[in-house]
Amino acid sequence: MSLAIIVSGVVRNMIEASSSWRFDGDYFLIGDENIYKRRALKPSGKLITKINKIIKKTKVDFESITIPSKKSIISENEHYYDSIFHMLWKWKCAYYLIQPYHEIKKYEKILLIRPDVYFRYINKNQIDDLIVLKNTIHCMVGPHNVIRDNIERQWFNDFFLFFDMETFKIISKAYDSYCENHEFIIEVGHDIHVFFGEFLKENLIEFKDGLDKFIDFVVLNDSICEKFFDNGILKEGYQYKDITKDIK
Repeated sequence: MSLAIIVSGVVRNMIEASSSWRFDGDYFLIGDENIYKRRALKPSGKLITKINKIIKKTKVDFESITIPSKKSIISENEHYYDSIFHMLWKWKCAYYLIQPYHEIKKYEKILLIRPDVYFRYINKNQIDDLIVLKNTIHCMVGPHNVIRDNIERQWFNDFFLFFDMETFKIISKAYDSYCENHEFIIEVGHDIHVFFGEFLKENLIEFKDGLDKFIDFVVLNDSICEKFFDNGILKEGYQYKDITKDIK
């Protein structure tokens, strides 16, 4: 099945992470215009000044690289400009970015990952041969319920998701839903996981979990990356279990 891999998010530790990407498909990068260290609130630089050096060392070839500017949308939506806004805006841009490629390649499934995620394959054939169902997100672990504003809400993680183009179209509209309902979302304290989970539930998206039986991952941080060479390859003597020890 033809596959498009959407690498979306803040571009950090991507050189090291990409050395583990073994997905057979077309890669597309949608990078945040700012670079942040993990869990940092203030940017440490601009991606545009470093992108050429990063791409030269990244271990996959991208069909397209996009750094969406937020200048025009910030002026219109300044009162709800936050981390959720960042993520959903990139997903919306990603959907429209791949349309011309989809017309030619007819992608049967889409994979959404982050730039800083390093994978370990337990059964890669199961991942490669996955048949994506309509109106369904295939994931490692399905949603679970949390209590927010005294109401049971659906919480869902956005790591490693498979879906088809019709489902991607619905996901791309999460940005518009967030903008329309921002005051309520802030009032009840939704984070990205609760907002996304509730949005998918409202749009009748189903979930099929269990991909964690076939693949595992770790989000890289600076201390983990010390175990890699500058070219992104894991240093001799280190294995996947060694880098998971440094998760913080």
